[in-house]
Amino acid sequence: MDPEEYRKLARVEANMWWFVALRRLLLGELSLGTLPIGSRVLDAGCGTGGMLAAIRRALPGGLAIGLDLDVLAAELARNATGAAVVRGSIASMPFATGSLQAIVSADVLCHADVDVDRTLSEFRRCLAAGGLLALNLPAYPWLLSTHDRAVSNTRRFTYCGLKRSLEQAGFCVEAGGYWNSLLFPLMVMHRLASAIFGSGSSDVRQFSAWQNRLFTAILGFESRLRAVGIRMPFGGSLCMRCRKPA
Repeated sequence: MDPEEYRKLARVEANMWWFVALRRLLLGELSLGTLPIGSRVLDAGCGTGGMLAAIRRALPGGLAIGLDLDVLAAELARNATGAAVVRGSIASMPFATGSLQAIVSADVLCHADVDVDRTLSEFRRCLAAGGLLALNLPAYPWLLSTHDRAVSNTRRFTYCGLKRSLEQAGFCVEAGGYWNSLLFPLMVMHRLASAIFGSGSSDVRQFSAWQNRLFTAILGFESRLRAVGIRMPFGGSLCMRCRKPA
């Protein structure tokens, strides 16, 4: 990914509505409070460290580890979080077999040059028996856009296709589905406008205070709907929780 995109990410991810909602969602899927003392949790493709910092705060008595191939991203994450950040590939991870209790990976399998099947196999190898994998990925191949190109995304996913890949890799899918549903129509219109008018930048930016509050509130309301079992059959992203068989 372009270094400037990493620098933008480092500036805005602590407070931008999208990342606030993403961290809340993935932390809920991980249920870190239920893990044994001393558990090791990996953020695979940690970027500049926003998710890694959240894991570290929510994991008392455990070890939060970041992994990223990009030199700048790894340095920014290390400086921002104080956590252990390793530089390496998610397709060939520098961890012993069965050494991790949980892995989270947010919008990484969609990147250029990532071998999805090999990476899922590597996740399974490094997880302990019964270990948890939480994934977030962009939805719908037809929605590939200038934003995706700016952040080096070359693929987007459907629920059925991602579930099939996870099961073929040997995972048991426990829960999953689309989210960012209430804002999805606005997202589609924005992406279409970007394509027509030629914007070459990503959607990662500093929003105005009122926009940030509004979008945060909308995704917070969607989160409450999810908590009572109401899920939409569509959305801009996919979240999957699965487990390595015991």
